[in-house]
Amino acid sequence: MTEVIVSGMEAYIPHSFSQSKPSKPWFNTTCFRAIHDREVAHKRTKDILRNLQFQKASFSNILLPLVGLPLR
Repeated sequence: MTEVIVSGMEAYIPHSFSQSKPSKPWFNTTCFRAIHDREVAHKRTKDILRNLQFQKASFSNILLPLVGLPLR
């Protein structure tokens, strides 16, 4: 029984190792920092927009009825 399982594994499971990706000599610390800075800026922009949407919703749903103005 064990021989059958092992022979099936040897027949259907690949033995070779994948080739590593070639290095990118142009990708240096400057490129890494630029990508990191872009991602940080994107996150900050998303956070600012989310905060503005929250403030707008709070203003529209909480403060406007208190002063007697209609909801938008």
